[in-house]
Amino acid sequence: MNKWILIGCTLAVTLLSCNQDEKIKEKFKTQNSFRCQVIIDQDQYKVDSILFVKKILRLVKDHEEPYDALVFDAKTSVVIDTILYDHRKKHCAIFVILKCYEPYTKAWVHDGLVQFAGLDSTEQDSLKNWKIYDYHGAIHINSESLKKMSDILRFHNLVGRSYHGYLNKWEEFNLDDCRFWESSYFRDTIQVSEFD
Repeated sequence: MNKWILIGCTLAVTLLSCNQDEKIKEKFKTQNSFRCQVIIDQDQYKVDSILFVKKILRLVKDHEEPYDALVFDAKTSVVIDTILYDHRKKHCAIFVILKCYEPYTKAWVHDGLVQFAGLDSTEQDSLKNWKIYDYHGAIHINSESLKKMSDILRFHNLVGRSYHGYLNKWEEFNLDDCRFWESSYFRDTIQVSEFD
């Protein structure tokens, strides 16, 4: 009898915590009126993804921060999970996932972070003009799968409200919020930190 009470309590707690997670997600999700709804040509998105992989692999090879950890080496692979563009298509946030070998655990793991970039000129020729900015926000490490790291990056940056700005008061923005790209945080902190 006690075993069934324990199972029932465990199920109730699990269901209640799932509902709580959904309530939190709903509360902090970007309102539709502020969401950046940018339409990008699929071919352009592919070209940008390939370019960003090459640029980030170069940063990994040169051991530039945040890619200066010992686990990042020639075997490290880079995946561009998502590119979020601002409404003018002049800046973007790149969800980067790195697959690397962790020598202490002797396992392949996935690390993730958000890198920012901006077009260097008014031309839309992204093959030459994207400049990578320094990374900002959290670096997430040691996820067992690409999918789990993708979920972590999406939660933190699209629901977690981890970026802030000052528009007459303290406000936090998800990366799919158009106001983020106009915030002082983006302008005064992220844009001034170019790698190349």
